[in-house]
Amino acid sequence: MKKMLKVVIVMCSFAVSTCLMADFLPNAASNISTVAQANNANDGTFVTLTGKITEQIGRESYLFTDSTGQTSVVISRKVWRGVDVTPQTTVTIRGKVNKNFWNFIGISSNPEIEVSRITIPDGQNVTGYEENTHRPLRNAIESMESNN
Repeated sequence: MKKMLKVVIVMCSFAVSTCLMADFLPNAASNISTVAQANNANDGTFVTLTGKITEQIGRESYLFTDSTGQTSVVISRKVWRGVDVTPQTTVTIRGKVNKNFWNFIGISSNPEIEVSRITIPDGQNVTGYEENTHRPLRNAIESMESNN
């Protein structure tokens, strides 16, 4: 009987600890859906934007553009998941607004978006995931520059 009680206690503890490790997921239907809204949003606001990644401006920094403007986005290697895009590819990004120190003291005007997910709407012809590779926008830009 004592053994059974110990097993029940361990199982209950495991169930409770699993629930505590869960993470908050923002509502998929974010009210912030344009770059103009994102640039005026508060730090930490979740956004869902649809547009184009037009330029790589750093190792993990890119310029994202939609019909309302442009902003910088940070997309880590694990978020890319090996998907290639070109400046003509329309993508949907989800992430949160990050206003760094320069935004808070008024030197920089636009925040950056920390991207947690990038998806490509159906019907676009892009290359999919390939094991152990990472060739996002930079390959597309290099090939466009070599053609000019």
